[in-house]
Amino acid sequence: NADMVAGSYGMIAVSGTGPGSPRELIDRVFAPFFTTKDVGKGTGPGLSMVFGCVKQSAGHIKIYREEGHGTSVKIYLPRSSGVQETEIEVLQNAPITGGDEKILIVEDDALVRQYVVTQVKSLGYTALEAANGAEALTIIDNDKTIDLLFTDIIMPGNMNGRQLADEAARRR
Repeated sequence: NADMVAGSYGMIAVSGTGPGSPRELIDRVFAPFFTTKDVGKGTGPGLSMVFGCVKQSAGHIKIYREEGHGTSVKIYLPRSSGVQETEIEVLQNAPITGGDEKILIVEDDALVRQYVVTQVKSLGYTALEAANGAEALTIIDNDKTIDLLFTDIIMPGNMNGRQLADEAARRR
């Protein structure tokens, strides 16, 4: 697009399957208070506000219409370069670096447990897993190199997460 500067953009697309505006009106849809609706059925700044916001952000907006298939509005916004980040934003956006610690994850829901294990491993940590307090204590007794206990609080059985943490601290 000749109106855009080369660079990295994010794109937001909103599509509908309705008939949309006739092709000859597409160029006018960004005009303030433009509408194809009947009188009293809705007017306002609408797409002109979106257009202004996109242009003010050095982006581009384009409407694609295909007869019988619907309309898509695509908004292209430049990606942030990070140049104007505050000190807090720099810290918040810093890449997460994993360590080499071993983490015991205790969660009774197998899907949640597997999700957490996958995320922990993706950060470079070693992950051990247990479905309940009794399993966790067996692992704790047999592996003296565990660095962190990450546990659910409410679990079935005779031990909740707080009790597990207390018992783990007592044993180790």
